[in-house]
Amino acid sequence: PNTPVYTATKAAVQAITENLHFQVQAAELPVKIHALFPGPHVVETGLFNSERNRPADVAADPDQPDSGIHSVDDMRKMMAEYGMKLETTTPQQVAAMALEGVREGRFWILQQTERSRDALRQRLQWIEERKNPTPPNVL
Repeated sequence: PNTPVYTATKAAVQAITENLHFQVQAAELPVKIHALFPGPHVVETGLFNSERNRPADVAADPDQPDSGIHSVDDMRKMMAEYGMKLETTTPQQVAAMALEGVREGRFWILQQTERSRDALRQRLQWIEERKNPTPPNVL
């Protein structure tokens, strides 16, 4: 709920991917489309220290507040302060999952936890029963 642009972008990419999958099937093209959801946890990439790639001529605004999170370790420490454990997935694990899914010809390539399965079931139930959703506990 705190990242609407991120959430909307992911939803748009998924909708485009599903449509592309249908179009490829309808055209009987010799390619396959897959929807990869990395995880099931935060993937240990350089996402939090992306400033390392920022060109000097588009430097960050020095007046912008600093989140204090510049690495997965920073996020792990912050969550530990709140009594929570951050679980992570390595890029190598994502790559292995992706290769397995492609080899098996699966459209949906994702690892789930019991928690993510429960969240999906809850969301589908809200839609099916036309209930107002409540914000998820994303941590």
